[in-house]
Formats: sequence, C-alpha cells, structure tokens
Amino acid sequence: MFRYGIQTGRCERNPGADLAGALKPLNTKHMATVTEAKPAGEPMRAILAYSGHPVTRAALRLAAQLFQRPGELRQMEWTEIEGALWSIPAAKMAPGSFASYCRKALASY
Repeated sequence: MFRYGIQTGRCERNPGADLAGALKPLNTKHMATVTEAKPAGEPMRAILAYSGHPVTRAALRLAAQLFQRPGELRQMEWTEIEGALWSIPAAKMAPGSFASYCRKALASY
C-alpha cells in the first residue's frame, strides 16, 4: 500500500519498514482433524443427549447444523430469518453473508 502511495506521490516513505523486528512473530498451532466417521459423530451424539436448558440445547444443535460462530448464533434475531434463509446483516458479518438452513434444522425448531 505504501509502495503505491510513494509511486503516486501520496506519501514519501513506508513507515512500516521501521517496525521490522519490533513485533513478535505469530506462532501458528495446527489443530487435529477428525477424518473417521465414528469419532466425527461423537460430538453430535453428545449434543443430542444434552438435557440441560432448552435454549442451550437449541443453540448447540444449530451450531452443529449451521457451522456459524457462537457469537453469530447469540446475536441471531428472528427478523433475520426468511423461510429457510438466515440473512446476516452486514454490521454483524461480511456484506451479503447468509446461512441456509437444512431441512433438519428447520424441523427441529
């Protein structure tokens, strides 16, 4: 970005160069992946067996069926749902984002 600014006369130098070595590198931790069918079903069986608060039970099931972040599920509003489509407002997510419900999720609630 600063290279472009220098070339077009919008700035004289790149201040980012002064930060070289000042920030610690980010250490990436790779998470394990479930690749076999039986272990992949264990979390869903645990969710289906959960007998706690009905709202928590519904949120757990929706999280497993929609693959949305917990914060997005917490902030979900009924006005955002039209038929089988959840239109997530741009203020909550990237513009134009949506999640479509599977038939099983719609039937559950």
